[in-house]
Amino acid sequence: RKSLLRYAAERGISKESLDRYCVQITYHSVYSPHLKHTAIGFANQGGGYVLRSRSIKKCSASGISIIKGDDKADTVIVFEGFFDFLSWIEDQGMDELPCDVCVLNSVSNLKRALEFLSAHREIHLYLDNDRAGADAAAQIECFCVNDETRVVSMSHLFDGYKDYNEMLIAKTSTHKSNSYGNFITNRCPEQTGQDQLG
Repeated sequence: RKSLLRYAAERGISKESLDRYCVQITYHSVYSPHLKHTAIGFANQGGGYVLRSRSIKKCSASGISIIKGDDKADTVIVFEGFFDFLSWIEDQGMDELPCDVCVLNSVSNLKRALEFLSAHREIHLYLDNDRAGADAAAQIECFCVNDETRVVSMSHLFDGYKDYNEMLIAKTSTHKSNSYGNFITNRCPEQTGQDQLG
């Protein structure tokens, strides 16, 4: 839907990036079962989707999201939210991932990510510039740093901003709102297995 594309464009994210990594989710809320809602959906390892729109910030099932890059990738990049990941894609102008990516979707999911992160030689952290981001970075360093793995904080790249997306919005002088084609895939609750979201 055009409203979702406009919302993403306002956050500096192009339709091309949405088509590559996200889907459109249509669902019914338990509070208004007669109304249909739509949101940008980002799949996670919990079998659900993180849902975002101008008015919605929720998930159908919690979990981290893992996106594999090169089969031999020994570096993983960590983001708190998927808009930060998409912002990195936009900012770097990437068509192919040169490494693995882990999106926590919430710092409360950090423990679910530690085993995957520790399997890499380098862990690059693009976590928020706030207390929660700093605490998560400290936990990752404590669990993952050893003779073969090192952790590198990259949050200085968006110093002065809360997160990568906030920096991208500030850098973007004109919104990418001129391409409003059909959004990638319409998924309904029957297809996702999520009949209702609370």
